[in-house]
Amino acid sequence: YGVSKYITDIRGLSVIGQHTLAIMILHFAAFKVITLIEIAYYGLPLYVLAAFPTYQGNTIWGIGYCIVGVIIPVMLAIFWGRFKNAYRCRISNI
Repeated sequence: YGVSKYITDIRGLSVIGQHTLAIMILHFAAFKVITLIEIAYYGLPLYVLAAFPTYQGNTIWGIGYCIVGVIIPVMLAIFWGRFKNAYRCRISNI
């Protein structure tokens, strides 16, 4: 119980936990950002972007995949929530 209480007090992990569904849905699409960077870095042909789920060029890229696979979906979920709330307020004022 003490460890779980400590983890829930960490703001970043709490935000990630609140947006778990968005991460599950969007992480493969977010991986394509890192794949595009790999394509540019190694000079690979663009069809490598279609590799599923990722291009396996080098294992060091795995860190980027982990970070981007979480951060981009969380940012999109937060943006969508704010957009939805702003839109809902405008509709109710009409």
